[in-house]
Formats: sequence, C-alpha cells, structure tokens
Amino acid sequence: MTFQFLCPQGHLLQGEEAHMGMQCQCPQCGTAFIIPTVERSAPAEPAPASTAPSSAPDLGPPDSTEPDLGGGLEGFGSDLSGEFDTGDLGSAVDETLLHIPCPNGHELEVPLDMLNQRAMCPHCGAEFRLRREKSIEHIFQQEALDRRRGEFWFKMAIVASAVVIVLLVIMIAAIALT
Repeated sequence: MTFQFLCPQGHLLQGEEAHMGMQCQCPQCGTAFIIPTVERSAPAEPAPASTAPSSAPDLGPPDSTEPDLGGGLEGFGSDLSGEFDTGDLGSAVDETLLHIPCPNGHELEVPLDMLNQRAMCPHCGAEFRLRREKSIEHIFQQEALDRRRGEFWFKMAIVASAVVIVLLVIMIAAIALT
C-alpha cells in the first residue's frame, strides 16, 4: 500500500509501506533522509511474504491526490508558559520541520510526524532517537524563555533593593527626628 510523505526540503513523495524506515534520497533535490513510518488505522490487506524491500527504494513524485497534512501540530510549543510569552520567536521558521543534530553533530531536517522514532544519520550512519527536546528550535525557545525569566528576576531584584533602600532611609529619618 502506498502512502505520501514530505522530504526534509518539503517535496511531496510517495512510497510503499515496505520501504518505511529505510534511508533514501529525494529524486527532486537529492537530500538523503529516512522514510517516515505511518501508523495504520486497520490492516487493509496482508502484504505478500514473497516481496522483499529493495536496497534502494524507487521513489517518485506522488499521484495527483492531495495528502492529508492536517494535524500533527497539537501541543507544539505548549510547554511555554503564558507568564513568559515568547512572542513571535519562530514565526519565520517552517513549523512542520525541526532541525535535530545527530550525536556527531550533523543537522537533519525532520518532519514532526517522525518525532520519537529511531533514525540513522545519512552522513555518518549514527543511530539515534529523534526527540523534540534535542531540536535546534526547541533549544532556541528554551534559551529565549530562560533569558526572559532571568531578566524578570533581575528586575525583581532591583525593585527589592530599591524598596530596602527606601525603608532604610525612612528608618534613619525617623530615628533622626526623635
């Protein structure tokens, strides 16, 4: 059974279920990536046991049918508290792709539907799990949030110091008047 997916550069492709999890190259841009796995809602028809996936899956542009690209963004950025609003930190960034470095530092563009899956870096062959917490976007958001929290507590310390100084001046003035 065929399914549609996007390469890391956003080209719409289609592949066979037997090719899920295999490394391939986009025929349009040449970017190497891992074919995402999709969850089946119900088994449609059993795959014949005699067909084995080839070492290099033949991927081509999809049929004219449009893929279902809705959903998948639930909870994206929901870990940021409203008290420390991050504003438009990533508004210019494509929210359907994350940039996750492999253990050796090679940056991979990963669609959101591939999160929490095992992957192999096409550059060095290192195997690792794709986690949102390791993405450059998530790290950037956390650094911005930490910076805002630091600024908040710095301002609170200045206000507290000013209040203490004012109270000391009032106490000294009260003692001097008595």
